[in-house]
Amino acid sequence: MKDNAMLIDYILHDRDEGCFVWIFNIGAESVWHPNSFEVKNISEIPVINSIEEINLLITRPQDIIILHTEPSKDFIDALALMGIVVPTTLIPKNPDKSKPIIELILEDELLIEKLRRMKEYGACLVPYAITELEEELSEKTGLHIFGTSAHIARRFNDKSFARQIAEELGFDTVSGKLCAEESEIAEEYNRLNLEGYERVVIKYPHNASGKGIYIVRNSHELETTLMIVRRYIRKGAKYKWIVEGWCDTRLDINYQICISKTGEVKNFSIKEQAIKDAVYYGSRIPPRISNGEYDQYNRFASQIGAYMFQQGYYGIASIDSIMKTDNTIIPIIEINARFTLSTYLMLVEKMLSGNSIAVSTYRNLLSKIPIIYGHISELFEEMGALYNSDRMEGVFLYSSASLPTDKSADGLYRGRMFALIVAKTEVEVERYLGVLEKVVSKINC
Repeated sequence: MKDNAMLIDYILHDRDEGCFVWIFNIGAESVWHPNSFEVKNISEIPVINSIEEINLLITRPQDIIILHTEPSKDFIDALALMGIVVPTTLIPKNPDKSKPIIELILEDELLIEKLRRMKEYGACLVPYAITELEEELSEKTGLHIFGTSAHIARRFNDKSFARQIAEELGFDTVSGKLCAEESEIAEEYNRLNLEGYERVVIKYPHNASGKGIYIVRNSHELETTLMIVRRYIRKGAKYKWIVEGWCDTRLDINYQICISKTGEVKNFSIKEQAIKDAVYYGSRIPPRISNGEYDQYNRFASQIGAYMFQQGYYGIASIDSIMKTDNTIIPIIEINARFTLSTYLMLVEKMLSGNSIAVSTYRNLLSKIPIIYGHISELFEEMGALYNSDRMEGVFLYSSASLPTDKSADGLYRGRMFALIVAKTEVEVERYLGVLEKVVSKINC
């Protein structure tokens, strides 16, 4: 492989070149900041770890992917209709869904030996995120990691650092400030309240998936949030909290960049995001923005990428931004110095024909019986909504292992359905979303 090549070039263009070992080590934030994360619902962990199959949307036939379990045959057949060939899959000897995949790999000496042998083929590790655990695997196998160091990745995943970058680059920011002390947080909340903000967002700097974000509407909610802040302070946490006014938005936009080892920056994806109470639950391609706004995002991407490279970062990064109702763009809300769920949809943009629209979304499922991929696909087919490769439209389910197939301690089956809707018109998108809700209501107890 070329020394200065970008990962996205191999994914989007040079798909016959090189060999990657893909690892979906979601939950990296708990490794970067082990004292920051408290698991509130243990039953969610297997579901989150099972999301790993979405990695198959960008793998190549000659690659290797390490999963907790083999993909179901029905899912493999569905991927084939989308033109996706599943690469070689490796399964750790202890496929415990309650444990992160990287921990299972490091416990499996036979699997590590198999990966060592891949070095002679020039294989590279491509994880969801780079932590000390992936660096340990790299050292044990001799396989190079495609991306920056864990130390630098951890730094850029600090949400307070993202605001600092925005300020240093002279970008518009949401009214607010970084606060180190409880008294500062209360003072800034009161200032924003007087400024006219009815809601104030208080963010812990190491949050993920909407956790650690507190929307405060009144003094009672402020006190509740400050109690949480005190708990972190008692643990010895010396971080800066982000306190910002809540902005009404026209659109939430995510753009993703890839930075080469030589500092070249490419903005390879711009998507509109569906956000509810600071939690991501889907994307829309293409985003409903003008050509001029596309140009603005490309300029922001170049500036941010250049800054990150100067600070030692290279690899893929995902940037969340907002467009306010007055069309002002806030270029940085946060930076994820890793893959995101949205990253794995990058090939979808290339697959769309003409004026097609693609909407990705997910729904949590809770069932009294196990739900397998073939069964849920049949429900969509019965309603005339399952993806049709000839018409290139319909609902495509892009994960099977995350469905509710395993019984929880309470006797119920928990899971998550990931769906991609492809349609020619907004009316058809809404129709397919309606069918999706009907399917969910049939499954959920």
